[in-house]
Amino acid sequence: MGRVKEYVRGQGEMSLAARARDAASKVESGSLKRDLEAFARAIELAYERKDVKLLILAHRIVHDLDYWVFNHETFYSSSNEFLRGSRDYWRATVTLEGKEVNSSLESSRW
Repeated sequence: MGRVKEYVRGQGEMSLAARARDAASKVESGSLKRDLEAFARAIELAYERKDVKLLILAHRIVHDLDYWVFNHETFYSSSNEFLRGSRDYWRATVTLEGKEVNSSLESSRW
């Protein structure tokens, strides 16, 4: 479990939360900063609370940003046989929805 903790919460280059916060510090978009921070917080809370719903939320935030904001092609195509994924849209980001969608991170519901 120690390696998972390091990967989620550590301060090194392997830490998902630290990497998201580092990226947030380098972007100008306020909504993208909020989304990256929401991802970092969701992944930390998911680990602390062993909460699958928060892990799913973190995944959805990253997925929406990866495909719909960063335009990373994540689906299977004939030109790139190795790419697989989905075009699902989870409405999990401020960047795309234009409103706070992750305010539930701090609520008692989680």
